[in-house]
Amino acid sequence: MNTLEKIKQHKGLWRNNTPCFVYDKSIIIKNLNKFNNLFNGEIAYSLKTNSEKEVIKTINLNRNNFSVCSLEELEILKKVIKNISKVIYYSPSLDQEELGKVLNLGIKRICVDSLNQFNLIIKSPHRLNEVFLRISTELKHNNQKFVYGKDSFLGIHIEEYLKVLEKLKDKKFKLGIHNHLASQNSNLNSWKLNLGILSEIIEQIKKKKLKLNSINLGGGYPIVYDRPIVSLNKIARIINEFKTKTKNVYPNVEFVFEPGRAIIGDAVILIAKVKQYKKFGDKNILIIDASTYNSSMDTLIVGLNLPVKALNNNKNLVNYYIRGRSPDSLDFFSKNVSLPKTKSGDYIFFQNAGAYNFSSDFLHFKKPNIIVVN
Repeated sequence: MNTLEKIKQHKGLWRNNTPCFVYDKSIIIKNLNKFNNLFNGEIAYSLKTNSEKEVIKTINLNRNNFSVCSLEELEILKKVIKNISKVIYYSPSLDQEELGKVLNLGIKRICVDSLNQFNLIIKSPHRLNEVFLRISTELKHNNQKFVYGKDSFLGIHIEEYLKVLEKLKDKKFKLGIHNHLASQNSNLNSWKLNLGILSEIIEQIKKKKLKLNSINLGGGYPIVYDRPIVSLNKIARIINEFKTKTKNVYPNVEFVFEPGRAIIGDAVILIAKVKQYKKFGDKNILIIDASTYNSSMDTLIVGLNLPVKALNNNKNLVNYYIRGRSPDSLDFFSKNVSLPKTKSGDYIFFQNAGAYNFSSDFLHFKKPNIIVVN
């Protein structure tokens, strides 16, 4: 059953309930299975991508793990999952107070972002099972259309990681490195270059006779929006070559992945009602009952436009500008997109709406309702 058929099947749930997100748990499970088959490692779903309760339940029931980036996220997770000892905690702002709180909550695996954080965790080594060092490869993300990954200043500088690993070599906890280049990374060459630098780093670690138990390759696995992307299969081929090469150096090393968008992105659609149609010069404008400010912040911030379709059978195609309900000049979902002729009162839906669909309090708009289907 395709997306349109599913929407029509559940029409009674959303017809008078827009704007609303429709979550399809079967797609989440399909994506988890696909990712695991392609990459074959531990999946630690990146909770910041979407932390809805049903998403957590579905991922947990399929025996996958989580990575979290704040105490607030951790508290949300603990309401669903009691044992969080396998959860990976990473916070660039981690200080002594925050560290104490996450350890008391049951965190046993931490990703370190700086030398200051390293100095904190060595004071409590007995309370940790695994420590990752986030390493920046200093590779600039070669994709001019996105702001992701450019000078984020996250992680330990490439010139400093060896001395940190040296100081941790005698600790009893497992030791790993973590690397994340950019979200929605659809540039295949940047994947190749980044993994090449990581291979050099691993060789240097081996020459120093340091331990390396795990490698966390983070996220960045792209999904389709309004422009072509590189396939997960092609990314997997490059990563699996890297894994084979690494296994020749560290045969027992384990691999961790932190996908977010690739798991939840296409499992959610946003259904909205057209509140107003108007002609503005030679432009056709649709104003809907949702706003990018309460449903699609990625569109607002970095220009990721969700694929959109109309829920009518009109054969005539018209180019539309789709505005959100606010009076803000930035509140556009799409510009100059072709749809079947649409009028006030019709419904449209946006695909791949599951990632980073958090809302702001701008104009006090409520976040769209959530409907969960199988």
